Amino acid sequence: MIIESVELDNFKSFGNKKRILFHDGFTVITGPNGSGKSNIGDAMLFVLGIRSSKAIRADRLPDLIHKVPPGKKQGTSCSVTIVMDSQDKAQPEDERKTRITREISVDDNQECKSTYYINGVRAKRGDVETVLDNAQIYLDAYSFVLQGDINNLVKMTGTERRKLLESIAGIENYNIQIEKAQSDIDGIEDNLSKIQILIDETQR
Repeated sequence: MIIESVELDNFKSFGNKKRILFHDGFTVITGPNGSGKSNIGDAMLFVLGIRSSKAIRADRLPDLIHKVPPGKKQGTSCSVTIVMDSQDKAQPEDERKTRITREISVDDNQECKSTYYINGVRAKRGDVETVLDNAQIYLDAYSFVLQGDINNLVKMTGTERRKLLESIAGIENYNIQIEKAQSDIDGIEDNLSKIQILIDETQR
């Protein structure tokens, strides 16, 4: 799975619609201070559903909408679309690609609404999480390394680093599933024991 492109529309410093293409291998985004490099990373975190607006350097979600100079009409919405390619050659090319869009809009009462779309169809945040899980992209598992994360990593204990590595490798999710399965087995065995006791009592 690779990220093929990201499209920003009225998002932060990108007042006009901008499509950024990525290529196979290692991609570096360069530019002078204030050119919007960090905002591209913020856009990717935003569209993939990160919960904290602080992580994308905004006090509130409406702050992500591009600010216009005084005297011009302020926009009331912004959106980001990311296109991912599974690179599964067994699939037709159009089926390999997944488009995830997140849009926020502010109404006349200054209420903010966040909406997700998968391949143009309205979706829930949980649906986006399922797509990301299948692609082994985990927002809370250092698929993205934010400013300050390196310092936090240095200060971690050995146990914390082990848990982090398990999370990055996806082992943590399997451990959770194993624990749930074991809990279900324990519950079944407990019920079987109770049933056996009842059978023994009825046979006396």
